[in-house]
Order: sequence, then C-alpha cells, then structure tokens
Amino acid sequence: MNVNFTNNGQKQRQLLIERWSMVWNFGYTFKKQGVKINYTGNLYGSKLLPLRSDLDKRLKQSPIHSIQNLQITKSFKKNFQFYGGLKNILILPLLPIVMLNRLIHLTSK
Repeated sequence: MNVNFTNNGQKQRQLLIERWSMVWNFGYTFKKQGVKINYTGNLYGSKLLPLRSDLDKRLKQSPIHSIQNLQITKSFKKNFQFYGGLKNILILPLLPIVMLNRLIHLTSK
C-alpha cells in the first residue's frame, strides 16, 4: 500500500497509517454437536507516530500489533442459536501488566 505523499518535492510517509495489514478467519463446525468455532484476527504493521518536538522521548514508530477474536456458536432445534466470544484475546492476559506499567510511568514523573 502506498502511504507516502509529496511535500515540497520530497516524498514523505504519512503519520498514523500502516504500510500493510493482514486479516484471517478460521472456522470449524462440529455438525453432530451443533457447535461452530470461529477464530478471526488482524495483523497491523507499524505506523509513524507524531512527536511534539525533537526532544520528545516517545517512540517514533508503533510496534506491529494484532487483534484476535474467538467466537463459539451453539445451534439448537427450531432455528435458535446461542453464541459468545472473546474480543482482543491477546490483550486479556496483558491488562494487569499494562495497567501497572502506566501507573509506574505516571508516578515516576
């Protein structure tokens, strides 16, 4: 994907736009049990991040990241279905770590 623009004759990469992304979906149906499992996900390339100035110590590029989801559907007779799922399953185990990291970062200033 072309994520560049020309400014005063110079080719520059746009901020906050990834150069590539990928999407997938895997599904399997257990016909006898009436259960269907879907695993979906997206993978995003790094993005250029805006900085306030040259003294800004934050990252210039975001890391590659992924969003992945899991859904289970149970079908019953008479056209009735029940489903549930988890969104962004990779972040669930990391939430306590991310929250602690932010707390430490805020208190260290």
